[in-house]
Amino acid sequence: MEDSGAFDAGRGTVLNHDGFAELDASIMNGKDRKAGAVAAVRHIANPIDLARLVMDRTKHVLLVGEGAEQFAKEQGIALVPEKPQES
Repeated sequence: MEDSGAFDAGRGTVLNHDGFAELDASIMNGKDRKAGAVAAVRHIANPIDLARLVMDRTKHVLLVGEGAEQFAKEQGIALVPEKPQES
């Protein structure tokens, strides 16, 4: 869904007030009550994958913005260019 461009999700999202795509994602495992989330990421193609890594590889529940993107780089997730502003 995030990659299709046909939905208001992922890189096809509505742009923020400043004209940039900022993406959020969260995931939860009800069995062990673990959760992970990322918010306000601009360079992550599939934020849900990063949220899963937050859940599985950190003691945190939420990483935001530049900190989330730094964690993505540390985990080997490629950053993508910001979606260009629409006129």
